[in-house]
Amino acid sequence: MRPALLLLLLILLSACNKSKSVHNDDLNAQAINDSSASIIVSESAIDSLANLDYTSYWIVIADTSLLYDPLLKKMGELSLKLNSPIDSMGRFYNRKKDLVALPDTDDDELYAGEYFPRRYESDYLSIEYLNWYNELSNEKMLVIMAGIFVNESTADTALNKLKLINTQALKFKSKLYTGCMH
Repeated sequence: MRPALLLLLLILLSACNKSKSVHNDDLNAQAINDSSASIIVSESAIDSLANLDYTSYWIVIADTSLLYDPLLKKMGELSLKLNSPIDSMGRFYNRKKDLVALPDTDDDELYAGEYFPRRYESDYLSIEYLNWYNELSNEKMLVIMAGIFVNESTADTALNKLKLINTQALKFKSKLYTGCMH
């Protein structure tokens, strides 16, 4: 890997992670400053860096559909029956775009008018695109997300509670991208 590419990778990683800063002391400054220097980085080391941005979670799904309106209605019913809050993250169904999306006027200029997925542990109800959580899914398949959990036992508890009301509920393990999306 070329030094310039490694430097770019380190800058991008540090830009997305505000809790850590990269100092020149942490880097081999001579290797970066000397364009003729060689840096040997194994594929496993690169894979390890890339995997830092992924987290394994248990996903609990209440129901699926290609149609938004029936899922929205069902999510409202589930919220009342389960006493579970709904968090749309500011997204709504944009009929012109046929997309669950943030408003075009959202403060996030990169994702304004686009879908932004739920990516961290939570037990809120929301409508999501299944292909973010299962890459084999149809691109337009919508789901009622009932939770994202680190522990399988917590996911099982949520699933069992949900199955008392909705037999279509299911859970699966997924590796979610939790790195910087900007």
